[in-house]
Amino acid sequence: MQTQILDAESRYALYRRREVRLLLSWTINGHEKITPILADVGYEYKEINDLLEVPNSFSLLEELSQHLLFHKAIFDMQLACPRCGSSRAIHDSYFCPFCKNHELRRGSLVEHYACNYVDFLEDFARGGELVCPKCAKTLKLMGTDYRRIDSIFRCNSCRRDFSVPGISHLCIGCKSDFTYETAKLDPIYTYTFSEELRQEVMANCVVELPILNLLKENGFKVESPGTMKGDSGIDYPFDIIATKDNKTTVIMIATAAREVGQEVVVGLFAKIYDCKPDKPIIVAIPRLSAESMKLANLYRIQVFEGSGLEEIMKKLRPAL
Repeated sequence: MQTQILDAESRYALYRRREVRLLLSWTINGHEKITPILADVGYEYKEINDLLEVPNSFSLLEELSQHLLFHKAIFDMQLACPRCGSSRAIHDSYFCPFCKNHELRRGSLVEHYACNYVDFLEDFARGGELVCPKCAKTLKLMGTDYRRIDSIFRCNSCRRDFSVPGISHLCIGCKSDFTYETAKLDPIYTYTFSEELRQEVMANCVVELPILNLLKENGFKVESPGTMKGDSGIDYPFDIIATKDNKTTVIMIATAAREVGQEVVVGLFAKIYDCKPDKPIIVAIPRLSAESMKLANLYRIQVFEGSGLEEIMKKLRPAL
């Protein structure tokens, strides 16, 4: 059983990650239920993969559900290889349950009551009529002259007829051959946003996009996320990099349950000391601690605090 993490502090650590903020911001804007789609390689969460520009977002959705940000429910069970666990490329084939041969024929059987001859329907077809290949009599009435049995398989090797074939699976990845008896079944989930956390998520995850839009409206060229090369040659990541009139502004967005700690300020200072942007900014939700604010002032980092989007934007707008 999956362990659920109830500690609110652990969620605020998640909110510091850009991919989490991006996903949750997208979710609460009309995408509260995330449903997988069936693709060529199995089920996938295509909208989320495209949003985050990753090949597989399943692990992130699972992580957020552990922190109660999503409720999950089983959508389907996906076949997987019992040897390597892959469900991405599995080839299915039918075989004769008696002799294991894979050369099968499928169709409708016709039994002629008069001579007890049994064969496939197409073998009886003659010029728009049904004519028995054994006795050459024309079959007129179903139920009187003959009966028809649909969806029957015949093995071309042992010539036996059967209605349910054996099914084998071949994992393309590890070349393992297995049947339904040993196949691994993985649950595939839908994820539904936890409405009880909407206000918390709005306060912590919906800030980035409005800031980007505000910067663009004010003539900035923006990257989010972006990297800036320092004098040392190291590339440093920032949540937002904005340039205008040959001046560069870097922005870090930090959240906490009560107060953002000193490690955020120290971490930003280590970056700006090397790459020297014109204006470093911390957007802190809901606020910096007193010690953190002293460090920010010492390092000449501009700080914008607020418990929600409206408060932060009100402070940030005139500063640009």
